[in-house]
Amino acid sequence: MNIPALPQNSKLCVSRTSEVLTVSWKNPSYNRTRLRLLLFALFWLFGWTLLGWTIVHEEWRRFLESGNFEYFDLFWSGMWILAIFWIISNIILLTLGTGTAILSLHNNELRYYPGRPSLVNLLGKKDNHGQLFQDPGILFKDRIYIASKNKIRNLKWIPDGNKKLSIDIKDKRVEIGQFLKLHEKQWLYQTLKFWLSQKSLVKRNTSHKPLNENSLRLPSNSSLKIYKQTSGNIRVVWKEPEDSLLHRIFSILWFGFWLGGWTWGEYELTKYLLQSTPQLLNFENWSEFSAPVVQIPIYLFVVCFQVLFLVFWTTGGVLAFIGLIRLLLGTSRSWILLGNHEIQYKIGREPCLSLPDKSNQSELSEHNKNHLGIVSKYFSRRQWLEPLLGKPLMRISKDSLCSLKLENSKGKLRLILLVDNQRIPIATHLSEVEKEWLYQFMYRKLRLNQ
Repeated sequence: MNIPALPQNSKLCVSRTSEVLTVSWKNPSYNRTRLRLLLFALFWLFGWTLLGWTIVHEEWRRFLESGNFEYFDLFWSGMWILAIFWIISNIILLTLGTGTAILSLHNNELRYYPGRPSLVNLLGKKDNHGQLFQDPGILFKDRIYIASKNKIRNLKWIPDGNKKLSIDIKDKRVEIGQFLKLHEKQWLYQTLKFWLSQKSLVKRNTSHKPLNENSLRLPSNSSLKIYKQTSGNIRVVWKEPEDSLLHRIFSILWFGFWLGGWTWGEYELTKYLLQSTPQLLNFENWSEFSAPVVQIPIYLFVVCFQVLFLVFWTTGGVLAFIGLIRLLLGTSRSWILLGNHEIQYKIGREPCLSLPDKSNQSELSEHNKNHLGIVSKYFSRRQWLEPLLGKPLMRISKDSLCSLKLENSKGKLRLILLVDNQRIPIATHLSEVEKEWLYQFMYRKLRLNQ
């Protein structure tokens, strides 16, 4: 296979045989930053362990002397131990460093091993679902993508904007050479393009124009489902992506410990207030304030402050309980109904650990305020139940629907409905492959202008 000449000052290593072309490169390690983080983590581990052990040892001594046991001490000790394991795991990741990425192009098969990335790269990164990096397992185990040539779709190279080189394998969009330089990605793109075109086994769709009815098929292994109703309406349903199992387990343990300690703290606080309030409200203790005009406001202030403090404390416990239930329930299904006269859109329970996109949230809030009328008021009253029930149903008439757009924003595809000059993001947690399919499907069914 003839390939382009390697770019100058490239870290790409190429080896070839009669049957396979192998390209490899070392992921950036950021040694100086990694060393500073490692030293800080070791310092923090030493201080955290020493301080925690001192406190635990002192509490244990008091328990042996008095026999009194505080449940809050057990809660604090559990959080202290979990924090030690978390720091140790980060030290291991920083010590391991990065791995080597390998791209193997066989006659009719592609194999891509991204290699272990640097923890420095992953801190604060978000994936296509808008979630923080939440699969630490890829730092310890090999992850490899294997696909035959006729299963690869949408070889994409965007030199401007997010500068991503990617291919679609089933329902996954796989980015290749995430940490490579621009000219190295350009070389990989030319090589992959030539390899894919050798036997013309693949027809790639690089535009966003709608496909014809026979070729518009659901992506492989996709959660998208289509239901046709007798009235002619079409409902597209999908399951919101789950948080990773590791993070769900850790978060459930955290919320459980925190809620237990918070509940015990509220019990102790309530008992203390019930015991101390009569003494605080005893007017004899306020003898220097002889005038009733002074005693009565003090009495009311003490009572109101204690009630308000308990209300805030209880609210915190209720929110923690809702968060725990949401983690146990997991995510639910979202759907969009393409009707003859209107579009209905329902967002189910989203991933608990995902970070909301500020632009999505502001656009949805603006639409709720201006167009949903009484629904927007109901939405504001039930907002505290959204983690369990999902967001309220949106109804959009076809007369107010202007256009449907698929745009690239900050390295992520966004599917946008334009309703009376308002932008409504939909299917925010679907993969890029699924968003492209949904765009093509809705475009064909709604017959909208670009």
